[in-house]
Amino acid sequence: MVRRATAGGAGLRRMSRPLLRLVAVALSGTLAVAAWQVTGEPRHSAPSTVSGAGTPAAIGDVLSRTTSISSALSAAPTGATLIARTAGVRLLEYGFIDHYGVGAAARSAPPGRRLLAFTLEPRPGESRDAPETEPVLSIRIGGVERGPLVISKDYLVAAVPAALSSSSVGSSSAGSSSAGSDGVDLVLTEDGVRQSISLLTGRPNSDQLLVCTRLHRWVGSATPDKGTPAGNPRDVTMKVTRADGTSGMTSGTITVESASLSYWAQNLSHPPERRSAFLHVSANVKLAGDKVGYGAEAALLHLRLPDGTVVPAVNAAANPGEDIDDVFKVPATFTTGTISYAGSLSSGLGTQSVVSPVTLPVSIPAG
Repeated sequence: MVRRATAGGAGLRRMSRPLLRLVAVALSGTLAVAAWQVTGEPRHSAPSTVSGAGTPAAIGDVLSRTTSISSALSAAPTGATLIARTAGVRLLEYGFIDHYGVGAAARSAPPGRRLLAFTLEPRPGESRDAPETEPVLSIRIGGVERGPLVISKDYLVAAVPAALSSSSVGSSSAGSSSAGSDGVDLVLTEDGVRQSISLLTGRPNSDQLLVCTRLHRWVGSATPDKGTPAGNPRDVTMKVTRADGTSGMTSGTITVESASLSYWAQNLSHPPERRSAFLHVSANVKLAGDKVGYGAEAALLHLRLPDGTVVPAVNAAANPGEDIDDVFKVPATFTTGTISYAGSLSSGLGTQSVVSPVTLPVSIPAG
């Protein structure tokens, strides 16, 4: 703005360099103070030190955006990421500072508070099919949530109660903690699901969706060396009984073509537990005379976990009358299990029964 005015306005051309700098600093301060919804230009330089002598205090629980802070921040630990269905966020840096801003825009902590600075970057959401959206973010201080907070490449600075910041660090510094009223958290919300990262320790709280942060969540015929979802087709024999009572035998094959882990299903349902996930299995059945195969009915599929637990499949397709999305609820840390294709299924058209039950291994690498 100053450059454009200087090029076209004779009055500004006569300003001295110190005066031009003062105008720029004042404008920067106006943009940075007390903004809960902020965006900004990329931060190109390292933190710059500002003088603490006579620096005026920020007002109340201000959340400001700034390009200058008094000291370097701590790098967030690995895993300081929150992923929702269509958007995500990663905490990059965090820590307490004495001052932020330069010149007339410099501010120190209000009485009884400390300044907490942090930086963020956006991450893609879990769903490959849904359009990416901006993450819905807020900051929760002592149980009180405020937002929305828009990601910027600048530093974000919040004034938090001094007693709260000092008493909470020790209780949540040893790994994942529970979100509550005694901390300072970055909160991501989507589809009514909230998850958070402590801004005092940089660690995700226990409401983080663990499966969404996994590196390995999908295996298929294109990745046979990374898992076992797509073995050779298995022979299967079926008995089909029509509604009029006539019956016959037929044979064919069943193949597990791919397997994947997610928190959300196609119909937007999800497990109630944050440490659980949906295992999606694409099992294709092709019987004699069929030109193309079809998705195995959920009622005929079960998954046995290593601890012996047997989990039935559910069709979680958005349009279950026409489509199939066979899912099993599993731990978010799932790596291996055995799928069985067995049992009978009745409908208005008749009954089909698996005469020769089949078992198929499925595995996804850990991590």
